[in-house]
Amino acid sequence: MIRRSDGWVTNIFQGADGEPADPTGAPADYAVRAAAAVGADYAGVDLIEDEDGRFLVLEVNSMPAWKGLQTATGVDVAAALAGDLAQKLARPDAA
Repeated sequence: MIRRSDGWVTNIFQGADGEPADPTGAPADYAVRAAAAVGADYAGVDLIEDEDGRFLVLEVNSMPAWKGLQTATGVDVAAALAGDLAQKLARPDAA
């Protein structure tokens, strides 16, 4: 999700707007790698783009809020996480 606001605060609960982001490419790769670096199966990763167009990781949130993401993307985050967990538990090597 991309968060935008008229000011520097881009928190959804403080008035920013969320919109879907492309789930591929460099930003997605950085987010996946940042979550893996801290051992998270699920995380909210905040990225920022510098003046040269490079993405930088600001933070990895272990307890990201879902409401803004669900609103922006239409994805039922709880169902997606439950489905992922069910798949992992169904694998023979998960025990």
